[in-house]
Amino acid sequence: MSLDPETFDALLTSVRRYVAERLRPLEARVADEDEVPEDVVQEMREMGLFGLSIPEEYGGLGLSMSEEVRIALALGGTSPAFRSAFGTNVGIGSQGLVMAGTDAQKREWLPRIATGEVITSFALTEPGAGSDSASVQTRAVRDGEVYRLTGTKRFITNADKASLFTVMARTGEPGARGVSAFLVPADLPGVGIGRPERKMGQQGAHVCDVRFDDAPVPAANRLGEEGEGFRIAMRVLDRGRLHIAAVCVGISERLIADAVGYAGERRQFGRAIADFQLIQAMIADSKTETMAARALVLEAAALKDAGGPITLEAAAAKYFASETVGRVADRAVQIFGGGRIHLRLRHRAPLSRRPPVPHLRGHQPDPAAGRRKGDDEAGGVNPSPRRSRGEGDRPKGGGGVLSRPRQLPLHQASPGPPHHGFTMGRNYRRLISRFILAAAIGLPRSCCQAWASTFVTRLPRRDTAAAA
Repeated sequence: MSLDPETFDALLTSVRRYVAERLRPLEARVADEDEVPEDVVQEMREMGLFGLSIPEEYGGLGLSMSEEVRIALALGGTSPAFRSAFGTNVGIGSQGLVMAGTDAQKREWLPRIATGEVITSFALTEPGAGSDSASVQTRAVRDGEVYRLTGTKRFITNADKASLFTVMARTGEPGARGVSAFLVPADLPGVGIGRPERKMGQQGAHVCDVRFDDAPVPAANRLGEEGEGFRIAMRVLDRGRLHIAAVCVGISERLIADAVGYAGERRQFGRAIADFQLIQAMIADSKTETMAARALVLEAAALKDAGGPITLEAAAAKYFASETVGRVADRAVQIFGGGRIHLRLRHRAPLSRRPPVPHLRGHQPDPAAGRRKGDDEAGGVNPSPRRSRGEGDRPKGGGGVLSRPRQLPLHQASPGPPHHGFTMGRNYRRLISRFILAAAIGLPRSCCQAWASTFVTRLPRRDTAAAA
């Protein structure tokens, strides 16, 4: 059910003010310390943010989907680490219980989830089961009145703080029909939590491995019937994708606002760079795509509130919104230029806030799958073909920011979103953008170092010489 309009407007206003006045000033501290301050977490508990989606009868706010995504839009205006502190309680960590729990299970857990006394996590992903979530190998074997749970879960958000896990484990045949869902308290014997992963981005939001070594889970803690776990997980993820899509839109809006502000202040050639059409085009593209993503999110949320199926709509909204925030972030890098490299500048935060959205709540297509024969391996998907450049092709005016980009015939133009011309070499732009996106995704450092070494060795000799 929904709040009355006046009450919801007051809540939304207070969240926006809290984001602007309290959370944004703490972004640098959270990034440096890799931790959201406990006093901030307590303030969010008192505001009711841990219970946004929990029914009112169990102590939550009971927001509709349309209301929840509007709150998520506001929360996208700051570091995702703050939202992550309570995000699992609002979404994937609690919704399996809300949707499929018994009355006894709900009475035991939901009131404490709503207040933030209990932090929840959703344990589906495994070392060998990510996008193919029906192939989970963690097993739950019935032994009288308990299930013996054995296996490992990977990249589990808030696992180091969680008191309760919703775990997907195999109880029967291979495939989706053999997966069941369980409520697993973190203090059960045989439950072990790994150390938080060291990530290149997303400081303050922790993910860990969770290991189950013959953990005895009471049969009363099963959600639904045996074999219903995959269906429960997909329903939970539908809602989670909408929430994440809304956060992506909120981040895009913050990036645009910061880029516009910086473009109005930064002066080159005797005027603000915002006066140049190249910058205006990037801002216009970003705003248009963000408005389209926002419309998709709100439409899908309204459909869910009306009781309609939203699997397609939620996936489309999440896909488009997460791709949009990536493109907006890339343009913001170009607008900020060297100012994004130096952390001492006051605009240090925009791109550190991009969440690992392409990998949350479901799979996105692998860009490598779209490469054509002859594509530049270091350059990504279907880059424009290289050609030698003579004196007549060189940009005039000394190669500054506003130098005219190299033009290609239409039949050679690269597909996908347009990228506006800068004189920085193509490979270096890609290198910078990929490092930023890898940092946002939160890959372990060892993986990123190996990837970077491979990437650099593939740079063309011409660009490598220029770098030297």
